[in-house]
Amino acid sequence: MFSWFRKKKAAAPPPDPGLVAEMKELWFRYGGNSFVIWHEDPEGSQRFHDAHIPDETVEEWRQEMIESEFTALTEGDPTRRWIVARHLLGLIGNTRTRTEELYARLLDLLYDMADDLDKRQRILILQQFSDSNVPRNNGAIRYIHEKAPGLTPKMSDVLRKLAGFTVSEADNNPDEPGWTDVPKRYKETLDGIRVAYLLHVNAP
Repeated sequence: MFSWFRKKKAAAPPPDPGLVAEMKELWFRYGGNSFVIWHEDPEGSQRFHDAHIPDETVEEWRQEMIESEFTALTEGDPTRRWIVARHLLGLIGNTRTRTEELYARLLDLLYDMADDLDKRQRILILQQFSDSNVPRNNGAIRYIHEKAPGLTPKMSDVLRKLAGFTVSEADNNPDEPGWTDVPKRYKETLDGIRVAYLLHVNAP
């Protein structure tokens, strides 16, 4: 009776600054990926859960990491650009703010540097967009089209430029797993991009 007079539950106190710093270090150590934290450090994952870090704080960390990765993409080891691009696609896909702006920035950079990437890096980046090398329906084409549909034409231009090269058996390396049949991998990647467009962009 008179339940509307009950006192509201008090808000949780803000986390201790030392604990926040510890959780930030943990979060950055595993690239801001909660699944990786859970898989690689179950105890750390539980501590992070129990710390009740506000979503706004995690978003600030994410934005900080994104800026750091943009610097790595343009100024870091050029042989790791595909890794950084993959990480950025994942981070931006999880942002709560500036999502379209950040996607546009990444697409512009990929377009500008496409000619400087070797064939392997191009294929590896293209695979992050397609549905061929990630869990079905989870390629970047889907997320960019859903979260920033105005960027779909720009994304298409980037993908065309990244895919604008030829491969042959001369690109194969029989001693390196994943690269023993580069023409096949290239074709499967482009097929995955076509499927992603059919499913997410040109779907009826």
